[in-house]
Amino acid sequence: MNGFKWTEYTTRSREGYFDKWKWIQVKNLPKLREIRDRDVYRSVWTWEEKDHSSPKIGDFHMDFDSDTLEESQHDAVKTLDSLEKHYGVDLEALSVGFSGSKGFFIIIPHECFLKEPIEQAEDVYKMLGEFFKLGAQTLDTSIYIKRRMWRLTNSIHQKSGLFRIELRPHELRELCIEEIKKKAAAPRWVNHKQPVLSEELHGIILKIQGYGERYEPVRVYSRRFDGEYRIPKSMRRQHDEGGRNYATCQLVGKCEAVGLSYAEAEALILEFNRLYCNPPEEEDVALRPLKYYYGK
Repeated sequence: MNGFKWTEYTTRSREGYFDKWKWIQVKNLPKLREIRDRDVYRSVWTWEEKDHSSPKIGDFHMDFDSDTLEESQHDAVKTLDSLEKHYGVDLEALSVGFSGSKGFFIIIPHECFLKEPIEQAEDVYKMLGEFFKLGAQTLDTSIYIKRRMWRLTNSIHQKSGLFRIELRPHELRELCIEEIKKKAAAPRWVNHKQPVLSEELHGIILKIQGYGERYEPVRVYSRRFDGEYRIPKSMRRQHDEGGRNYATCQLVGKCEAVGLSYAEAEALILEFNRLYCNPPEEEDVALRPLKYYYGK
């Protein structure tokens, strides 16, 4: 997927004035880092042509923001652990770092989860973000829109005077906030390994795309979950803290597939959370994927 050459950038003055949505070739992005008197942002998307209607691709950006940096750092580390343990992702292939202000970021190269460009990428990425947010409350899922911008790595944050820098995964885990801020006093470059496709992450993308399709529900669970909206037998087992969120998302997909109403699905999810999640989630947390998929 080397044919994607164009992206957009935006700058903002210290007074808050924007110069928005300027086209630039990806190879020329490093020149923008020379700007020191303005905040510099780039699009999360890259297009084949200098045209928004042309095919586009995007790495998956995760931004963990909180007024408490320790909380953002905790969620970013927790997400790294999940990517490594459950999805077989080589963390050295990711871009990981400090935003220069209130948070941390993880960027998963598209090669880790896509085999080819996909349609409705914004919707798919949004749903993937909601999936990861189940285990990381500081994750910002508002960035997955066509013209959303991302602060350019190794550019300076005008308010804090610190740079958005990359860290090694072990540094994100081990360094305290003050040590990270010291590193952010200047630009910093980190070498990465070649990204490799994670079949587990790619599988999630395929499932999300399936949830988005509109089709006549197939009654594969014995007439709407045995006629009493029961939890499918294959899911009647204990799901620990590392797997309960994923299992809940699976069950929501099954609810939608067999045509349950929101009220029916809500009762089922809460029963599943009570009986089979160990330990159970708070009720509002357990219902988040249901509310998202049902548009509540």
